[in-house]
Amino acid sequence: AEVLDKIETNGTTELLAIVGNMRGAQKAALFSKISWLGYPFSVSETFLRRNLNSTIPKAFGQACELLNLCARQKKKLMVYLSMGFGNPYNDPWSIDLLAEWVDKLRREGATEINLSDTIGISTAETVGEAFWFLLREFPDIRFGFHLHSKPDDWYTRIDAAWRNGCRSFDGVLLGGGGCPMTGVALVGNLAMQHLVSYFEERDVPLKINSDEYQKATVDAGRLFHEIESNFKSE
Repeated sequence: AEVLDKIETNGTTELLAIVGNMRGAQKAALFSKISWLGYPFSVSETFLRRNLNSTIPKAFGQACELLNLCARQKKKLMVYLSMGFGNPYNDPWSIDLLAEWVDKLRREGATEINLSDTIGISTAETVGEAFWFLLREFPDIRFGFHLHSKPDDWYTRIDAAWRNGCRSFDGVLLGGGGCPMTGVALVGNLAMQHLVSYFEERDVPLKINSDEYQKATVDAGRLFHEIESNFKSE
């Protein structure tokens, strides 16, 4: 609540809160500044067990409840298909399996789905094939790309997503953060500066205030350095 009070959205910025259960969703829905709830669904049973202590059928039921909650509270739901390009657990994965669950979510009212590479396991080929197929199979769904990667291993996958029709990408200032429940060595979220440079090279219009973006990047660097220094001193 204290953080939200300090954020000025000015009518152009929408805030999203990731939730793992109905209790968290109900709390988040009480805040008028939060427009979106995000839910980390997955076609990987192992990921769901580790991340949400859940199963695929149970998590799907949760997604349906969240869709109903959002409809009542005038919020929007972003469903993340975590491990959307494969997984290290030998759980079943295929583009057909993705399409099966996208269709089930669509039938329940989902319109916004982000394919999420939670551990940086995707390739340009799998990314391109997934977006090419799903965007044509489900033209009423707005698909996005949430990529975790090493700092020097992002370009080909972003390029593959863009070239195959994806027009929504997640980025994080300086690439901070990751998913601690995957059970593998962490890779970072895609750094915002990589996305900005990619689209600027292509003259793609961005709804970003350049001056404020630069200030935020500097502030983030200062904050992350302070946190890291405090962590090392403990």
